[in-house]
Amino acid sequence: MELTVRIIYHLEGVVKGLEFCSAISRMASDAGIGGSIWDNSDVVQLTLEGTPIQIGSFISTIHHKLPPPAKINDIKFVSKKNIEPYCINEFRIIENCGSNDSGV
Repeated sequence: MELTVRIIYHLEGVVKGLEFCSAISRMASDAGIGGSIWDNSDVVQLTLEGTPIQIGSFISTIHHKLPPPAKINDIKFVSKKNIEPYCINEFRIIENCGSNDSGV
């Protein structure tokens, strides 16, 4: 059985707004990755659930697939936890994502 993980990142740049969150959600779902995106006004938190290969590929290509004017300046690793494959959640946008359109 392949290892499944939950990795949390903080994103910095022009990363606020519903368009950005929706784009991340579509990309993650297309890649078969679960998790969530949440903008708590201080930071945009991206939680990804899948195999390390899926998540690594997603993170390495995320910059090239964003809608203008979105731009990620920094992706900060926060934590990593092994999870059971059945624990993967469908990717979702946490309610207050997109409440502010300014950059971080």
